[in-house]
Amino acid sequence: MSSPSRHALRWAGGVFAAWIVLLGGAFWYFVLQPRQWFDPQMVQPPALEAPAAQLELLAVLQEVLPPQDPTRPLLLRLRQQSCRCERFVEPYHRQLTERVRKQIQVVTLELDELAPALRVQIARWIPATPSVLVFNSHQQATYFGPYHQDGICSADNSFLEPVLDALLNGEELSVFNTLVFGCFCPLPEHQTSPY
Repeated sequence: MSSPSRHALRWAGGVFAAWIVLLGGAFWYFVLQPRQWFDPQMVQPPALEAPAAQLELLAVLQEVLPPQDPTRPLLLRLRQQSCRCERFVEPYHRQLTERVRKQIQVVTLELDELAPALRVQIARWIPATPSVLVFNSHQQATYFGPYHQDGICSADNSFLEPVLDALLNGEELSVFNTLVFGCFCPLPEHQTSPY
């Protein structure tokens, strides 16, 4: 076989291999990873927007969370170990925790480890994970929703960065960010839990 023929054969093989890799990546991205609306029911305003609902959820969470300092803000990560989408936020969550832990309490709640009855209670307000709840020092919800829109989470695409900056600057705000499409895992109990 002549050298130009071998070169053409290698080039065609490379193009075919690249096509297979791209096809596999597209299949993984669009089919294998769970992509859905953060709140498939698209309830607006979200249930947690009501101050009474926030107090009710806090009371439920205090049954399972370690004791907190009520005078300091709290960033609560809601996590399901079984959710494949967690890998997209894990590195960012570690980096964020290092940055804010002196000013903000950071706690992770492993939803898979809770009793079924407690999961049903929490699913009244939390439709999916990965998600975050931020409470200010007055125990009012400052942010609720996902970390980011889609892909690998970073400081550049995180919904949390402007909220935390405002919170640490003493600003009062309330952001309920539930109309987001991306890689999320619903809480199984959410499908049947009433708002």
